[in-house]
Amino acid sequence: MDWAASSTAQVFFLQECHQAECLWQWAEAATGAKPGWRGQWFYSPGTGHSQGCLVLVKPSTILQGCTQVQLLVDGAQGRVVRVDAEIAGRPASLVCVYAPAQPAQRAAFFGACLPACLPHATERRVLIMGGDFNCILSPDDKVGTPVGSTSQHTEDWVGSRSVGVDSWSGW
Repeated sequence: MDWAASSTAQVFFLQECHQAECLWQWAEAATGAKPGWRGQWFYSPGTGHSQGCLVLVKPSTILQGCTQVQLLVDGAQGRVVRVDAEIAGRPASLVCVYAPAQPAQRAAFFGACLPACLPHATERRVLIMGGDFNCILSPDDKVGTPVGSTSQHTEDWVGSRSVGVDSWSGW
């Protein structure tokens, strides 16, 4: 966790953090536990098919009043963590995503599960999302095997919501 502690970033989205009991062991080992990660952390433990999400928030962050939203949505366990907070007095939601790798599961995830986990538009929250969406948005991002149609659900979802930046494009 030295990389996180020394980074200028204030928030970290991590995926594939395994089962709840493994997550605590991982976090203890990764942070050195005692004294441990000094910031807050929020997680959704994994299952046999989804390996968990973790959000780390530095203590010196501009985020205030961080609380994890309980997501009682079918398919969200181990796939989504939502943390509501305020950024400079404005309501915000941080959402860490670990989307399914299988196309059939991805369609249900982007079609129903993920939208149900996000704040409603009437809440007027700043939405910051990150994670592993397990697909590509452009054939230019794919090297090696041919590009299939497996990213279409993500592309449709991003396009229909005017979602901003793909931080990896242009690297």
